[in-house]
Amino acid sequence: MSSALLEISNLSKTFAQPILKNLYLEIQPGTIHGLVGQNGAGKSTLTNIIAGFLSADSGRILLDGRPHNPKTVADANLRGVSLSVQEMSLIDNLSVAENIMLRTFPTEFGIIKERQLLGSAGQLAKKVGLGSVDLHQPVSNLTLAQRQLVELAKALSCPFRLLILDEPTAALTEAQTEIIHELLRGLVQSTRAIMYISHRLDDVMELCDKVSVLRDGILINTRKTCDIDASWLIKEMSESTGEIEEKHCFKGKKSKRLSVLDMVTPRTKNPIDLTIHGGEIFGVAGLAGSGRSELLKAIYGLEERLSGSVKVHLEK
Repeated sequence: MSSALLEISNLSKTFAQPILKNLYLEIQPGTIHGLVGQNGAGKSTLTNIIAGFLSADSGRILLDGRPHNPKTVADANLRGVSLSVQEMSLIDNLSVAENIMLRTFPTEFGIIKERQLLGSAGQLAKKVGLGSVDLHQPVSNLTLAQRQLVELAKALSCPFRLLILDEPTAALTEAQTEIIHELLRGLVQSTRAIMYISHRLDDVMELCDKVSVLRDGILINTRKTCDIDASWLIKEMSESTGEIEEKHCFKGKKSKRLSVLDMVTPRTKNPIDLTIHGGEIFGVAGLAGSGRSELLKAIYGLEERLSGSVKVHLEK
């Protein structure tokens, strides 16, 4: 008999086209299990099935060795599955406290117990780094990062065996991310597991015990993070291993507008050189997690540059 907390076999789902194709996945108790893949790989569809938003067309899901076929999100919560989604599900005109406790309102004879609501919400808010936030204010007053932390606190309001986090740190600073990582490490016990979905591959490598790669609805590989690096993940996420032919369509003399020379950031391995000319639309391409956003932030000055220079050439 399998020791897995979550065991998925032959799972398939089709909308206009196949999204999940005979997918296999196991998550062991006591682990934080990363799930990565390009947009459209099937990650959100998979988590929505586990969490009760969708039903699979075929296949089997076992939770603690028992069939897991939730018909609703509430059904999944009762079975010990809690989900924090990337597309935030907060209700703007409710308070911060009410949003945090939305799934588990403390009531008596149909009346909400306000003191207990605020007490429980306050404990969860403090856990995720929102201890100084006014719980009475509408959640619409919060910043994007604060709203994301409320979403996480809401997921933690339900007792869980499996916690699914879809891009939980996408809007957070590095300091906020580290607080959440410490919290998650403390939450994982011998009888619990966390499924962690993120495009921030450095976070996946730093936090997760194992990571699985999805590509076009198929599980490509599962490895221990101690045996791989982020570049391996990027390679596994991409179908193409060939090189793209370089084309230069620009003709005639063009004046420089921006020059980057030998720039190195904490997230890049090799020095970066690039030149942008007047009249150009300059594209930066790469897989999720390859460092595109970090490059632009470093050029702009929002992230640290370890070495190199950025020069803006003004018209005379």
